[in-house]
Amino acid sequence: MVTIKVTNQYLNNLYRDLLSNSPQTVTIDIPADMGIGQISQIVTKQGAVVSDWKMNYFSDINVQGINSEEYVQLLFCFNDGVSWNIADNRQSTSIQKGESCIYRGHGKMEYLCYAGNSDFLFKNIKIPLSYFYKILNDYFEDSEIVAYEKKLLTGISKVHITPYMEHIFAELKDFIQYRGGLGYLFLESKIFELLSVYLSEVLELSILTSDYGANIHTLYIAQIKRKYGLDMGKNYNLAADPKKRVPQCPRDKEIMLLETLKHFKMLDASVEIMESGNGNHEGYSLK
Repeated sequence: MVTIKVTNQYLNNLYRDLLSNSPQTVTIDIPADMGIGQISQIVTKQGAVVSDWKMNYFSDINVQGINSEEYVQLLFCFNDGVSWNIADNRQSTSIQKGESCIYRGHGKMEYLCYAGNSDFLFKNIKIPLSYFYKILNDYFEDSEIVAYEKKLLTGISKVHITPYMEHIFAELKDFIQYRGGLGYLFLESKIFELLSVYLSEVLELSILTSDYGANIHTLYIAQIKRKYGLDMGKNYNLAADPKKRVPQCPRDKEIMLLETLKHFKMLDASVEIMESGNGNHEGYSLK
């Protein structure tokens, strides 16, 4: 009997410790007089912050804050987009539905306006800069590190949200099924998986947009990949107003992208250019 009591007490203490040491989600509700929605976040053992932002404000809301230099930000927009301004910078930055971006914090004040009666849904991952550098040094060659640093840490890189990224976010919620260190391990593994997929997309985009010194809009890349059967997931580039037309990739750029996709083995060498009878080349093009 004594042994059973000790064992039960030990299990009770162990379970209590597991609960207290498991990843905890902190949730903040939007004030009822301002709008509806909530912001939630989880912090991993390595200091990475995973957060969800679901908001709808009754009127325009202006916010400002300093974007810490100590983090690399990955921002994913699943609904209405926003734009923001950076202090001492005349240019604004924006992100729209179906887009994501990665950039290093700049340590400056940012000014942002959430438009009233808009449905915002963002997912954000902040990775400590020291941890990000450790990942680069542990897994990549020197030449790769230089390329990624130049692309990721000196500006903002955008890529379209892929079905695989959406799949990882859906699985990330399953961390609650794991207790103690296993929950943290699961979270870290999903961040690693998402980061590897993201870096692959950024590198691919860099190759496609810089090949032959061409300046090719990311919208065109998405259109051509979708046209030739490369999985792009949901098409977020449909015009909200059916009377308006989304700009279409010009034929000369389509030929250039097609040859580049073949060169990097993303398409079979036998693939030939499709005629524009399916409507892909109707409308206007971006300069």
